[in-house]
Amino acid sequence: MEDYRVDLISFFLIWIPALVIFLSLRLASQFPFGRILLLTLGGALVIAGYPLACLYVGRGMFFLEVELVTAVVIAGIWAYCRWPASVALAIFLLVFHYAVWFIFAGATGGGEILLWPLWRGALWIWEYSGLLFPILGFCCALLWAGYLRCSELERSGQGIAATRID
Repeated sequence: MEDYRVDLISFFLIWIPALVIFLSLRLASQFPFGRILLLTLGGALVIAGYPLACLYVGRGMFFLEVELVTAVVIAGIWAYCRWPASVALAIFLLVFHYAVWFIFAGATGGGEILLWPLWRGALWIWEYSGLLFPILGFCCALLWAGYLRCSELERSGQGIAATRID
């Protein structure tokens, strides 16, 4: 029988600060400056978070760093300069971004600790749990983009019901 105390402590060391950060950001979003900060910082984090984590643990190559800078610039142009790209193109670029980082710098395994550490090794699927991080980043990027567009519509006086996907 394995001792899972370290995994359980790691689980709580991940999720308790995440909850505190979420509640703090939710409080900050009630103020105008906080909204601007969240839109800017949130966008940079969802695009660059997973790649920066890969670079931090030493799984990077020069062309990946170039791809990261390119992705952040494209996301900034899309978000703030209203780059006239279709939704399908934006989603394709996001999938490409996370796929490149997973293929060239991603790791297999390790993602199960985010869900529940006692499941480690219980199922064969945990061999592919490294996919959890890029999928989570992709979903967060989609949520950020949706929030950005909804906040733009609210500022312009249009309703959310007036939106349509091209």
